[in-house]
Amino acid sequence: MDAFDRLHTPPPPTNENPARAERVESSLEAWAHEIGIADYLGEINLSGFGNMMCLANPRAVSDTHLAVLAKCFVAEYITDDTCEDNAHGVTPAQLYPQLMMGTFTIEPTVRLAEYAKDWDVRTGGSLLCRAWRGAMASLHEIASPTQAGRLRHALATLFIGFGGESGWRLGARTPPAWEYLMERQLNSFFCSMILPDVAAGYELDPRLYYLPEVQRALRAAALSSNLMNDVYSLWRDQEQKSTAYSLPLILAAEEGIALEVAVDRTIDLHNELIDFFQDEKDRLTAAHGPVLGRYLSDILNWLAVNRYWHVTSDRYRKPA
Repeated sequence: MDAFDRLHTPPPPTNENPARAERVESSLEAWAHEIGIADYLGEINLSGFGNMMCLANPRAVSDTHLAVLAKCFVAEYITDDTCEDNAHGVTPAQLYPQLMMGTFTIEPTVRLAEYAKDWDVRTGGSLLCRAWRGAMASLHEIASPTQAGRLRHALATLFIGFGGESGWRLGARTPPAWEYLMERQLNSFFCSMILPDVAAGYELDPRLYYLPEVQRALRAAALSSNLMNDVYSLWRDQEQKSTAYSLPLILAAEEGIALEVAVDRTIDLHNELIDFFQDEKDRLTAAHGPVLGRYLSDILNWLAVNRYWHVTSDRYRKPA
């Protein structure tokens, strides 16, 4: 039984397709060898990525479409680990230059012949840059320019959020809850969830996607998933003795409350955000039509599958 069954995240779909998931993982593994990140994929355990992509995108056009989104997911994984205190992480002082190179890699930047070799050497030596260069190249093969631009814009926001975290680390400072929740609207699962139309072969009109009320609903959905992540990752945050990346630990320290109470408070905030998103999904669909409704329903499905991923993935399972 899920210890956090009070979370309002909808249950994930049950129509698993093991054969398709295996094909996606095989494609992902071949791509990882091609661009030089295979060792990383071996470390984080590839098993389960294909199944997550299939569940999150049940109406995917093809295995190729699923594999492309899986590549973006892995690149986001690597970005997150680059900012963490682990074997792949960099120091806070090194983080912004690394994110700058990542941004240089994903944007259609100008290549000056005099500096091209230096750029290639530096970005080629970065796991983050290799992953995003490969992922974005694959994405451009199946996505429209505006869909790819949507991800680039979201990544720029994500990188600003990571920069905020590096400031906490450089200052050896634990942020108050209000600041943490502000930063988590920038550094969230937003990038991972915003391309369901790419997988399913349709395109949400940018004039709808960039409506402020649509963006607000999507940010609420992404933040809800991050608070869910805080709940399932609590044991790991406790082991790292860090409160900078966990709302329950921040609330417990800031308000002098028991950790169990802080977890309940975090779940309440998660549920408030989920309820807001579902209400907005219905309202926005009625106001703007079925394509936006389909897109927002795909986002809700992604939230459900991401929770399933947290329940079943070794990354979030406390060692016995």
